[in-house]
Amino acid sequence: MMRNPPNIEGTPLPSEWRPLDSYFDSIQEAFAYSPHDVVADELEDARQKAAEADASGKGLWGVHWGAEYLQVAATGARGGFKWVIGNDDFLILVKTRASEWGVAVRYLSAGLWEHGYPALRERVDAILESHFERRLERAVSLSRIDVAVDFYLPGFAESTTPRLAEAALLPSRCKVKTESADGRLQTLTFGAKQSVEIQLYDKTREIHEASGKEWFYAIWQRAGLPADVRRDVWRVEVRFSGDWLKDRDIRTFEDYMATGGQLVAEALLSRRLCVPSSTDSNRGRWALHPLWTAAWEIAAHRWREYVPIGRHTTGRRDYLIKQLMKQGAGLIRAAHVLANPETEDLLDDYLIQRIAWDAMALAADDEKNPQKIEQLKERYRYVEEAR
Repeated sequence: MMRNPPNIEGTPLPSEWRPLDSYFDSIQEAFAYSPHDVVADELEDARQKAAEADASGKGLWGVHWGAEYLQVAATGARGGFKWVIGNDDFLILVKTRASEWGVAVRYLSAGLWEHGYPALRERVDAILESHFERRLERAVSLSRIDVAVDFYLPGFAESTTPRLAEAALLPSRCKVKTESADGRLQTLTFGAKQSVEIQLYDKTREIHEASGKEWFYAIWQRAGLPADVRRDVWRVEVRFSGDWLKDRDIRTFEDYMATGGQLVAEALLSRRLCVPSSTDSNRGRWALHPLWTAAWEIAAHRWREYVPIGRHTTGRRDYLIKQLMKQGAGLIRAAHVLANPETEDLLDDYLIQRIAWDAMALAADDEKNPQKIEQLKERYRYVEEAR
């Protein structure tokens, strides 16, 4: 049952801060489908070929399913999923035919921001109808949905400490976690992934250190981020999971949409960040922090205006080429020193070229060279696609 959010006073954003954009960061659905026998055989054959192609367990093998080109991974996933297939827009996790709810689909961040959920769901439905067998009349259930609101917050990182968590008002069993460096806050997390989790974090730091999703800068610039800025974007992300959704009778994406933003409002107001008051010791009366106020207003109301951005590329190919060339340079240098310990000229053109040509000759003589080349092509197939 949906809970009505309390009436809480909000606090406006300071003039130097601005909201950028908001949309779904991730959506996951479970489907009561199982693969046809011939499809299960095809998936297992592709999985074995992927495993044989890369002993590290990171191999991929391509399959054509109708209009979709998908990659089958060498390994499965937690939760009993034997096969993982996907592309740059979504992942399809598949159990054996013995499982009634045998398919889970995870719509990836870039696919959602590029094309929107309806377009991705249409493509997934086409795959399910052609390659899988429906097991139940009600064949889809919403497992998780993450809503993101991004802000440009110049000066926030320098002025905010982990003590910001002390201004939180949470349910009795709800925990708050902080991550910090040099006394500055980097991440603030309320709640648990099993129900509802709200996280405030430095999105630009996460891009630089982990995800590499630099395509977000084009989105943020469209919303007003200065073109030369590569910092100070923070995200408020609300992540709803199965139990929280089921307790409120949210079974499908359409159910979520029908709430009109009430679910986001309930989450943000029941796990809220406040502005401390020096004259009122009852924090239940404290006003909402400006970021919670703005996230509530945007994610609960204005996010419906979002327009998918279309295809974006990352520029990652050039980055990877440079990284591999640096690694190659180090290996050639080491081989050069081993082969010519008396030489001081590490840039001797003839010697370097000879070592490089010898290395390529070894690769060409490798009887598995054609398969390794195909596997590398498969690995880098989506390297330029935003993910």
